[in-house]
Amino acid sequence: AELRVFVAGPSLPSDSPASAEDGTARDSWMLRSLCVLVDTTQGDLHLYTGTRRGSGLVFDRVPLGCVGRPSEEQGRHLGKLRRKRMVPPSSASSSSSGTPFRPNRLHRFAGLSSQDGLFAATPRPVWLVSERGAV
Repeated sequence: AELRVFVAGPSLPSDSPASAEDGTARDSWMLRSLCVLVDTTQGDLHLYTGTRRGSGLVFDRVPLGCVGRPSEEQGRHLGKLRRKRMVPPSSASSSSSGTPFRPNRLHRFAGLSSQDGLFAATPRPVWLVSERGAV
């Protein structure tokens, strides 16, 4: 499983005197959300957003409404490619522990079109950004 903590929402303005005077930085913080995304070994994505309640921080699960697991058809297609030797066999990509190596699939970004968030490079890619304070 892979776990990534990120902040979603508008990018904070530079520390210029103008942004401090008009309160832009304060307003931007109100629209940002602290998030945790978990990518399980089966390929499922679970998103949690943190909110302040009382004296602590509570994380609530947010339904994504998308499937992150590879489909059965994708598995059959990969088997066909392996039989035709277009893709190396799965044993060649395995590490010594017997589990295949999987590169990081969760990538944070900042300042992309004035937004901060996360890109999940899963079989069905997902961009996670905040819109009006909600992820």
